[in-house]
Amino acid sequence: MEIVSIYVSFIVAILAIAFPILFQVVSRFDEKYSSTLIIELFYKESPRKFFTFFLISSLASILLWALQLPPLVQFNKLDYLINNSAFLLLAINTILLVIFFFLFVWKILVYYTPTKFLKYLISKHINSKNNETQIYFKAISDILFHSIKQQNETMVKTIADFMYSAFQRVRESGKDKPIEYPISYYEVIYKSIEEQCTINNNKLKFLKHRTSGSIWLLGEFRNNLISETTYDWIWRNIQIAINYKKDDMVMSHWKNAHQFIS
Repeated sequence: MEIVSIYVSFIVAILAIAFPILFQVVSRFDEKYSSTLIIELFYKESPRKFFTFFLISSLASILLWALQLPPLVQFNKLDYLINNSAFLLLAINTILLVIFFFLFVWKILVYYTPTKFLKYLISKHINSKNNETQIYFKAISDILFHSIKQQNETMVKTIADFMYSAFQRVRESGKDKPIEYPISYYEVIYKSIEEQCTINNNKLKFLKHRTSGSIWLLGEFRNNLISETTYDWIWRNIQIAINYKKDDMVMSHWKNAHQFIS
């Protein structure tokens, strides 16, 4: 009974104290990153799913143990396991609940720390395949937009370096063909320019050179063929800079375009 009470205490403590606090922290992700996609990614994380499952399973095992139901079958060699099955089920569920509780806490800390979370997303993007790469790319883009609003130079520089490499990988994979990027690649540049245009005291000048200057789209060291889609988005980028009367952004593009043609 004393051991059972320890298990029950763990479950009750996690349910009554830890569970509400953890989900209160999770609810602040939207405020922290302004991205519904990041919240969706978090809810898909395995530690969160397993933690919720074993919390429910642990509560069910407490109820099963409390009912003290007689064994339905008997096997001579397995009498001990059968007679104590409710207790063993409670013990196993509690241990797994505690394990996944700590894994869940660790995952929250990753998401809650912007620098760690950004590294985590970049790693996921690099190691994922097919459509998953676009999901993580869009999540990184959302952090970029939020960082521009906050004028967080450290975060923006890290993301800008990642973006440069991501665009470069696409260019290198399309040898002797007009380069056409995934739509999310064009959108991240357009929205980044738009975010920068709305900020009066923008200190992220290096980002202007890479976005409105078309560095990410055109590259710097290779003579790549430009697709019609890329041309179309370049003109959209120029147009939004003109609409906001950002002459420096327009000139930044023409400087790089002149170098590219030369």
